[in-house]
Amino acid sequence: MQLTEDKFRDEIVRPLFLKQGLRDGRDLCGPTEAGKDAVFAAVDPLGVTAIYVLQTKRGSLNLSRDVKQNVVEAATQLRVRPKTPHDPTS
Repeated sequence: MQLTEDKFRDEIVRPLFLKQGLRDGRDLCGPTEAGKDAVFAAVDPLGVTAIYVLQTKRGSLNLSRDVKQNVVEAATQLRVRPKTPHDPTS
């Protein structure tokens, strides 16, 4: 709980995902977003590239709005992020 979202993602979660064999891990941030998401890629046993998007949040999801609206907003961000152009081989 002492870490910021950035430090938690950069010092704990990203290294953990990379140690698990996922690639990339770059930060993505939309022009109107305050936070950053990280995107990872891995090739599954059938040779299909799977994309994993990580969104870190510090604290309660209901800090500024009602709980339901914040959960809906977080879920929407997770659905939209994979549609952002990304080249997992770069």
